[in-house]
Amino acid sequence: MIQKNNDAGIYGFQFYIRGKPWDVVVDDKLYVSGSVGSELPVFARSDATRTMLWGPILEKAWAKVTGSYANYYGSYGS
Repeated sequence: MIQKNNDAGIYGFQFYIRGKPWDVVVDDKLYVSGSVGSELPVFARSDATRTMLWGPILEKAWAKVTGSYANYYGSYGS
């Protein structure tokens, strides 16, 4: 995997589904809730320092593959 930093806030992922590659591009904009200065992502949470966003951004990419966050969470039957 090649990893490069970028200032544009654009991230590319490649998932393999049934042996075929799926390229997905997402931005770093996340749905958040809470008051200004103490916002937290609505879905996956980052680390306690809120400096690592790879988890929420990876989840956003997977939600894009499945069609939406609702489809992604719905696939677990809860």
